[in-house]
Amino acid sequence: MSMPTWVVEPATPQRSDRRPEPPAQIHHGKAVAHAVLHTRLIHAVLDGQFCELSYPSPSTGRTASRLVRYARRGPDLVVLAKTGDHDQWWRTFTQPHPVRVLLRRQQRQGTGHAVILGQPAWREAATTFAERFPHVPVQPADIFVVVSLRQAPGR
Repeated sequence: MSMPTWVVEPATPQRSDRRPEPPAQIHHGKAVAHAVLHTRLIHAVLDGQFCELSYPSPSTGRTASRLVRYARRGPDLVVLAKTGDHDQWWRTFTQPHPVRVLLRRQQRQGTGHAVILGQPAWREAATTFAERFPHVPVQPADIFVVVSLRQAPGR
């Protein structure tokens, strides 16, 4: 008597338009960071290093927010976007894109654009960031988002 032979079809991957959820620790960390930036005393301590970027997502239209470390370059902010970031948020800025910045407890409007190695502004952005944060290694594959802030009202 022969045993039945089972044929198992290989599973076909299902396309999903939904990204996997990041670990819960990331959600909690973002909530804490957001609360910190909105707390007067703590924000004063961190203000020279961190700001919050908020921008409309091109794909969903929803507002995305990100706590980032920044360096000043005149009226501009230089933000290091490590290439290892799992969500590659910097891709929003491959073309100039509107952004709102929470800086010194003030909301400022601006335009951000990504700068990669080979573009004229990359070396200047890398130098600006490295001078402000010498302990943070900058790699040639790193990408910067340069945010040009609009003139603050009343200035």
